[in-house]
Amino acid sequence: AQAALHPRAPGRRLLHMVTWNVATAEPPEDVTALLQLNDQSPIDLYVIG
Repeated sequence: AQAALHPRAPGRRLLHMVTWNVATAEPPEDVTALLQLNDQSPIDLYVIG
């Protein structure tokens, strides 16, 4: 079996930063899309503000 190729260079980390600032609107109840939780590339660190 062939090992899956990782899209990032060795030693690099994937950071996902997101903010929610839409006047007085609340963020969606399901934040899966906002945080890209279904993305194929695993995220190493989330920054949420």
